[in-house]
Amino acid sequence: IISKHTDCTNRPIGVITGRNFKCISAFMGVLYSGNYYVPIDVDMPTQRMETILSGLNPLFVLCTEGEADGMSAFENINTIIYGNTDDINEDELSVRRNMVLDIDPVYVIYTSGSTGNPKGVMQPHRSLSAFLAWRVSELSLDNTCRLACHASFSFDASLDDLFSPL
Repeated sequence: IISKHTDCTNRPIGVITGRNFKCISAFMGVLYSGNYYVPIDVDMPTQRMETILSGLNPLFVLCTEGEADGMSAFENINTIIYGNTDDINEDELSVRRNMVLDIDPVYVIYTSGSTGNPKGVMQPHRSLSAFLAWRVSELSLDNTCRLACHASFSFDASLDDLFSPL
């Protein structure tokens, strides 16, 4: 689906997140497409979601079939149900991945900060890579380790446990 948007790279793509492995697949698919993901918690209040989506102007929002009903209130946002991988253009995705710079964003996470209004915090590839290299070394993580991810995918604390094993 993302490879059909040939003119769009390094753009935000919202991912409606719950606590499931499909979200992780969606995050990786967005990154493979040369874009960056924005996790949006399925349980957040509608007004907060509206504020985030209006400021974000995403290329589209990915969600599961069950979550698509909740997106009907957002008429201006193109919603795509993820899970169909029938028409992947590997050549296009390879070209896109090779165009990604270390200063390009991996994700944007919205935090309320001190005002209570959602603000996007962008994490570039270089910063995340440096942090993960330090974390894996400092904690002596290897392929025998297991990590738990307890935080919501829309909270930055989840990123350590999500990306370190990868």
